[in-house]
Amino acid sequence: MLWMIFVASILILVASCSYGTPWNISPIPTPTAITEVSPLPSPLPPVPVPLPQIASDKGAIIGVIVGRDGTPLKEGVKVFLTPFYRHETGDWGVYILEPSQVPIVTLDAEGRFQLLDIKPGAYVLIVGTTPEMAVAVLGDDGQARVIEVKPGEVVNIGVQRVNLSSK
Repeated sequence: MLWMIFVASILILVASCSYGTPWNISPIPTPTAITEVSPLPSPLPPVPVPLPQIASDKGAIIGVIVGRDGTPLKEGVKVFLTPFYRHETGDWGVYILEPSQVPIVTLDAEGRFQLLDIKPGAYVLIVGTTPEMAVAVLGDDGQARVIEVKPGEVVNIGVQRVNLSSK
């Protein structure tokens, strides 16, 4: 008896469909962070100039960190430089924030920072008032942005947006 109700329901559903009209199925939109973000304020906070002097066997990272809307973050926001441990395949890796083991700097009023005398290697920047409230600086792919530091070079990451409001 139950199967007859099921078959009858299917027949009613098929009969009620219009075969001449294609189904109106909309694809799921691909999220794009770029279109959802308001333009950066003008003028932008300048990246530290002149570039810092560093030892030939060390590197540096400089840049500006602002909120998602492009405004400076509140006072006391820190940048934690966390090592990125790449898997031997090079396809992926991990980073772990251990605050007692990593360099930490505080953003200035315009969001600028300088991390100097950094050992060459791969790093992820973590931003927040405390390690528990911090978020990674993300790349265009939505994953943590991995920054390669080379000896004698200063990496200028430009202006990066972070979203600390959810924490």
